[in-house]
Amino acid sequence: MKCCSVNASTPVPAFRMGRIFQEVQTFCSQIETFALCKSSQRFLQVLESMVPEPAREAVQALNQPESVGVGLQALEGFDPIVAAQVRSMLFHMCTPTVCSIGSVVNILSASGKIVFDVRIVPGTTEAEFSKIVDTAADALQTSLGFDIGLEMRRWTGGYEIDIEDPFFQHCVESLSNSWGSRYENAEVAPFLLPASSDSSHFASVGFHPVGFSPLLFPPDFPGFALAHAPNERVPVTAFEEGLRLYIRTLGSYLSTL
Repeated sequence: MKCCSVNASTPVPAFRMGRIFQEVQTFCSQIETFALCKSSQRFLQVLESMVPEPAREAVQALNQPESVGVGLQALEGFDPIVAAQVRSMLFHMCTPTVCSIGSVVNILSASGKIVFDVRIVPGTTEAEFSKIVDTAADALQTSLGFDIGLEMRRWTGGYEIDIEDPFFQHCVESLSNSWGSRYENAEVAPFLLPASSDSSHFASVGFHPVGFSPLLFPPDFPGFALAHAPNERVPVTAFEEGLRLYIRTLGSYLSTL
């Protein structure tokens, strides 16, 4: 991003580079568009069958871009943690993580840089996502009134396992047989983890990883709400029981080969 540098005594409203911070949220919201992949479709099917009757209409609304906002708002009233998880599965995510403008104390810089961390819903191609970014960038440049440049540092795309994959199906069966009876009407569903991993890199060379790390949380434990949060932790009993299931699942699958 480039405009004109000025002395620090210049009134802040005249500092056009500073406006970039006001516009970043709009830029991100234009990139965070709705996208529905196969894993999310299956997750929503299972979720709809398990939530209380008043919440089912909210879950049904999550399948369409024109109603997903209303559905998420309604779902948040039932369970904010589930609503946050579901939103991360249904939208591309764009977050500014590194911002740098200027290096001299008494000069308002003519240029600056912002790095965005982006999580992309599986099934979206680089060309499709680049079009979304270009549209948002054009709007940002028009609003700011000065030139901006974009660089895609690295493209890996989103990754999801084929839910018909034999090993994935084995993991589902193992979870259902081991823990399903502990909960009324429980059903195993795939979900997308909005995080970076090596899975897409492995998939590009013919391997198809399955994210399988079973943890059986106590009913009163906040679970994934603690992920990357203060005092992040899991109960030792949840880890131990999950490890035993992990070993059984791998052992039973290998015995079939």
